[in-house]
Amino acid sequence: MRLCIIFLLAFLSFSGSAQQLEIISKPLGGVHFYYADTVDLSPRQVLEVMRINEPAHNQFKRATVLNNVGGALGFVGGFMVGFPIGAALLGGKPEWLLAVGGCVLIGGSIAFEKVYRRKAARAISMYNSQVAQSFNIRTNLYLTGTGMRLVVKF
Repeated sequence: MRLCIIFLLAFLSFSGSAQQLEIISKPLGGVHFYYADTVDLSPRQVLEVMRINEPAHNQFKRATVLNNVGGALGFVGGFMVGFPIGAALLGGKPEWLLAVGGCVLIGGSIAFEKVYRRKAARAISMYNSQVAQSFNIRTNLYLTGTGMRLVVKF
């Protein structure tokens, strides 16, 4: 009987919350994803975790495509800005129009980064809401004159 009571108390004290994802955006450090408040995940690992929720997985996959496009634009833009500056430092004739085009590409990459952060946050919110609903455990304890009844709903 004591073992049954201990098991019942342990089961009732179980918190039915699952591990949730968290996104932290840093102004210059990019985006960091955390699972269970401690594990730092890469975007590829976040995609693997989100496989159980198809809409959130698709949303995050689209967000990572935007991040890749923004990274490529930023890299090309940085090269286009750095090349004329390097030419000017070495005494050559710099192409300043190339630098202006690079600045435009860098600005575009910043816009892609903002959209990426917004879509990634939306996907994580969708995932967390589904996880919170799927692990909801409710217990009711009914006492009657002749005994008691425990009802557990998942």
